[in-house]
Amino acid sequence: MVIPLFFLSSSSLVLCNESRDQFKQKIIGDYEDRIRRFSNPERIFEFFASVEKETNEFFMTPSDFIRSITPFSGSSNEQVGSSNFKYNWKAKDQVNTTEEVEEYKNYLSKALSEGKEQFDGNQFKQRREDLNIYEKTHIEVVTSLNLNYADVEEFLEGGGAGGAYPLSSFIRLVDVDGDGLISFQEFSLFTTLAGLGPSECSLAFDLFDRYK
Repeated sequence: MVIPLFFLSSSSLVLCNESRDQFKQKIIGDYEDRIRRFSNPERIFEFFASVEKETNEFFMTPSDFIRSITPFSGSSNEQVGSSNFKYNWKAKDQVNTTEEVEEYKNYLSKALSEGKEQFDGNQFKQRREDLNIYEKTHIEVVTSLNLNYADVEEFLEGGGAGGAYPLSSFIRLVDVDGDGLISFQEFSLFTTLAGLGPSECSLAFDLFDRYK
């Protein structure tokens, strides 16, 4: 039996929309799990990497990397979907205006110059959300200020304005060059080493140990 929409209360409509969003999230989350389990490293990296530089090369942020190796949990606020336009055509629309970029650049530069003592992480996060600054824009601004991405993220995390996944010692092991972003080469090295057994690791160490 089909119930006309005008017979539904506003609360019922909200529940319908929430159920639809949850269903959509589960479909995408299950698809991501299949990519994690069955796809080759190239496709996994391509799907989860969210940062595209001017060279058309993609990179992972620490949170992208954690997502790529963590199964979908079904949490209502869990991020799903790709930021690569090859998998998500809406990603092309994730561009900030010149005014937004300039305002964010000035705001970030001022926050860094004031130092950790005066830095308000919650206020910074709110301002970034108000401007709807995408991660790609954030990285472009950091680069334009001639700053190291990892150093900036460490500063923001120290003030409570960092991402959901801090640059932990584990991330630093994967991020070989220490720039705060994970390249495909670094991701491939991690997946290769993670798939080696103890005996294979020992053999690899012996092959590359010049001082044995």
